[in-house]
Amino acid sequence: MSTQYRVDQVTVGLRTIDIRNSHILHTVSTTKTIYSYEIRPSVFKFVNFKELLEVEAGITRNEPAQLSVKEAIESAVIHLIVKGMQDRSWVLKDPNDWNSPIIQRYVREDLDYLAIDELNEEV
Repeated sequence: MSTQYRVDQVTVGLRTIDIRNSHILHTVSTTKTIYSYEIRPSVFKFVNFKELLEVEAGITRNEPAQLSVKEAIESAVIHLIVKGMQDRSWVLKDPNDWNSPIIQRYVREDLDYLAIDELNEEV
């Protein structure tokens, strides 16, 4: 029995730029990990002196790279929008939408990321 694993990463970086003065307003980077594995059992048996019987089977699971890239881009766009709203670069038509579960989820993710980043700087 043999098993193979593969781990790839997709990283997307986005920026918003003020076209009037070319200043970078916001920058975000997201990473998506792609996991793949293969399990392959095989059996060899000599039937007689010169004949070999070989049996192989296996399963493979590959996460589609295109979907991972799409997810990384979508995540980066949402993080960029939320960051822009936090910095008041743009505002919501209805300020109550700020309390939306989707927006608050991304706000929490940014806060968690900052907390981990501060811990790493202390070490």
